[in-house]
Amino acid sequence: MGILNHTQRKEAEQLFKDYKKYKAKIEDIRINTILATPERISLNGNNSRGDTVGDIVVRIEKESKELQKRTSIVEATVSRYKGTLYGQLIDLLYLQNMPVSLVIACEELYISKQYAYECLTNVLTFAYMVGVQKGIFTV
Repeated sequence: MGILNHTQRKEAEQLFKDYKKYKAKIEDIRINTILATPERISLNGNNSRGDTVGDIVVRIEKESKELQKRTSIVEATVSRYKGTLYGQLIDLLYLQNMPVSLVIACEELYISKQYAYECLTNVLTFAYMVGVQKGIFTV
């Protein structure tokens, strides 16, 4: 399934590496939107361009939707490979509280580094194709 070039592979892999950061940012946006008042938006520096509150809310909503698209790619991939070796590899490398290196993941799963790389290629290709469908990536 290895149809991605080096750049595309890195883009797809970066989604997994940044997944927790995206989820935290979405939660921050959600909390800040709930707590935001016009005075607070003006005081915390978000209104540096003289935007109205409505403009700021639209910008925040757009950022939130973009992050949600990115997290949904990872979640769709995790769901697709749940309960498989691929799923375990994704979990070990990206989703655990303390992600491990590829070498350690291979040792824990009793697989060769080459096979792990092939698994990752398949996972990242799937994720990239989901990203294309969602408009995050282009072919």
